[in-house]
Amino acid sequence: MSRPCDQNFNAALVLDRFQRLLTSLGESLPPITDVQVPPTELGPTVASGVSPRPEFADERFRVDRHGEGATVCAATEAGAFRGLVRLLVDPELTGSDGPRFAWRGLSVDLVRHPWPLETVVALTDLAALHGLNVLHLHLTDHQGWRLPFPPGTASEHSFSEADLAAIREHAAERFITVVPEIDLPGHVAAALQAHPDLVDRENPPAHPLVAHLDPDVPGVLDFIREAVTQLVEHFPGSPVHIGGDEAFGMVPAKFDTAVRAAVQAARAAGAPTVVGWQEAVRSGGALDVLQYWMTPADIPTEESMAAAVPPEYADLARAVARSFQDVAGDPDRLSASGVPVLMSPQNPLYFDRRVSDPSVDDRQTEQMQTMGFPGYAPLPTSALLDWDPAAELPEGTPLAGVEAAIWCETIGTVDELAMLVLPRLGLFGEMSWRHERLTVADVIAPVRRAASYWTHLGFGEYYRSSDLFGTKSR
Repeated sequence: MSRPCDQNFNAALVLDRFQRLLTSLGESLPPITDVQVPPTELGPTVASGVSPRPEFADERFRVDRHGEGATVCAATEAGAFRGLVRLLVDPELTGSDGPRFAWRGLSVDLVRHPWPLETVVALTDLAALHGLNVLHLHLTDHQGWRLPFPPGTASEHSFSEADLAAIREHAAERFITVVPEIDLPGHVAAALQAHPDLVDRENPPAHPLVAHLDPDVPGVLDFIREAVTQLVEHFPGSPVHIGGDEAFGMVPAKFDTAVRAAVQAARAAGAPTVVGWQEAVRSGGALDVLQYWMTPADIPTEESMAAAVPPEYADLARAVARSFQDVAGDPDRLSASGVPVLMSPQNPLYFDRRVSDPSVDDRQTEQMQTMGFPGYAPLPTSALLDWDPAAELPEGTPLAGVEAAIWCETIGTVDELAMLVLPRLGLFGEMSWRHERLTVADVIAPVRRAASYWTHLGFGEYYRSSDLFGTKSR
C-alpha cells in the first residue's frame, strides 16, 4: 500500500496515524495507494506565520489521481497526513494544496467547565479533521487549576501526570502541537485559594475575579517561576502560553515584573516559543508571539459593565471598564513591537458567541437564544468567512497565524459545546487553510461531509445552521 521514500519520511507511520484517526471517525481506509516524497517542488506557496514547532513543518502536498485511487505526495510526514485528511472532506481534490497560515489553532477553556480527558481527545480529533495544527489548552483560571503542579495547587478536577502525557501523545499522533497555558498574573483566584500566603494582605482584591499575583509579596515570584518551569518540562518542545490578560487593578510596574519573570522562567526551562495575550505587549517581557483577542471596538462602557453586575459591585465594574481603555492603544503597540501576532479577535473567533441564523431544527433555534456569553452580540454562522485577519492591525504587522477559541463559563454539557463550536470550527478550518476568500457556497460541501464525523466523535448536537444545512443552501 505504501513505502517509505527516504530516511526522513516514514510513509508507514503516516498511514498508521491516519488509520487511527479514521477509527476515531468511524471511517474505513479510502483507496489511497501510496504516500511518497514529491520529486519536484510543491505548490502553492509555503504557509505564512510562525510554526508552532521548533522545526518548520512544510504541510503542503500534492494529490495525483490514478483510477479510483490516489497518491499523496508531500515533503514531510505532517504534509502527507494533512493531505490524507483533506481528502476526507474534499474527496475530489487533485493537484497541489497547502495551508495559508502556519499556525492554525483552537483554544479550549478546560477550567470554567472541567472537561475530562476523553473530551479533550475528541476535540483533538475534531481539530485534526479540519486541518488545524495547534490545540491551545487554557489550564488555569479563577475557577480552577487543572495542572498537578506546583505542589499544593492541584484540585479534584486537576489532570494527572498520565493525563497530560496522554493529551500530548494523542495530539502528536495527529500532528498537532499542544500549547499549554498558565494564565498569570491575573486570573489566579484558584491559585491564591490554594496558597493563601501569596495573597497581598495589605491590599486584598475587592473581589476574587480581580485577584492577581503581586510580585512584591514574598513567594510570588518563586511560585511563578516554579509553575512555568514545570509547564515547560511537561510539554517539551511545545510553545508555552503565560497568559498576561486582564490583570485588573495591577500597577504597570508590577505587571511588568510578573510577566518578565514568567517569560524568563519559560526560556530558562527551554521553551522554544513563549506566547502571551495582547496585554503582555505593555510589559517589557520579550515574548515570541502575542495573541490579539480584543479590538478597540470591543471596549465596554462603564455604564454597560455596571449594569451587568449587582449594585454593590457597580463601582468595581466601572473600574474594570476603565482598565479596558488601554486596549485602544494595543494595535499600535503590537505593530511597533515587531512581535508576530496570533489573531484571535472575539469577533468573530470566540465561539461562545451565539449565532443569529436559525437552525433547521426549531428546538436548536430556541435553545441558542439562552446560550453563550450574554455580552456578545450574536453573529451569523458564516460571519468569520467575511473576516480578513490582515485588516485588523496596522499595515505591515507580522501575523503568526489564526486561532479560534471556546470559553466555557456558560457551557455545561458536550451537547452545548457542540452547538457553539460546530459548524463554525469547520468554517474556520477552511478559512485558515485556503488561500482565497471564501463564500458559504465554497464551504457547504466539506462542512456537510464532516458532519457525520462530528456525530461519531460525540458532537452530534452540532448546530444545523440554515445557511449550511437548509434546503435553500443545497
